[in-house]
Amino acid sequence: MLFVYGTLLSGITSNIAGFLHRNSRLIGQASVPGRLYDLGHYPGLWHSPASTRTTYGELLELYQPELTLQALDSYEGIGEHGAEVTEFAREWIVARLSNGREVHCWCYVLTFLPARAFFTPAALFVFLAAFFLILCHHYRKRESEAQGRRIGINAGPVFLHVLLRLEYTAAGTTLAGVLFLTDLNNDKDNTQALTRR
Repeated sequence: MLFVYGTLLSGITSNIAGFLHRNSRLIGQASVPGRLYDLGHYPGLWHSPASTRTTYGELLELYQPELTLQALDSYEGIGEHGAEVTEFAREWIVARLSNGREVHCWCYVLTFLPARAFFTPAALFVFLAAFFLILCHHYRKRESEAQGRRIGINAGPVFLHVLLRLEYTAAGTTLAGVLFLTDLNNDKDNTQALTRR
């Protein structure tokens, strides 16, 4: 079994991805604990079983594991520099399928964080979206208290939908969901207050 993410996912048009998926069978969508970093032209997984972050990908069953993994090792640069530490290593980890079943599998993970590594744009977007939701919430609450009515654009549903579609961090989506539901409750309370007037 092999857990893949980034440039090795099905649907990616590259020679190595084509080779991999011709020599494997897709078991299903899966996830592993760890943080995904953007390394420029490709992402890298910093795997940590204790991490609260989740990286999503696919679980594959390899038809010829030894030959396929040998080709992937070469593609990932493993073993090219002798004793020198390489950027990626192939590790035996636990992935979780969408039905909750845990499966032991191989995965290519970062051995260190390169100087160019930074959080993926999706993770940054989650932070900015949550921050924007907080600002909207407080602005609308202040205006409601001052004018007895609620004004401003309700951006909650849009951002919540986008965050859930991204599925990069449970913390980000949970925060957005809590803020959105808080906004809904405040809307309901204010509507009832205006109705009684």
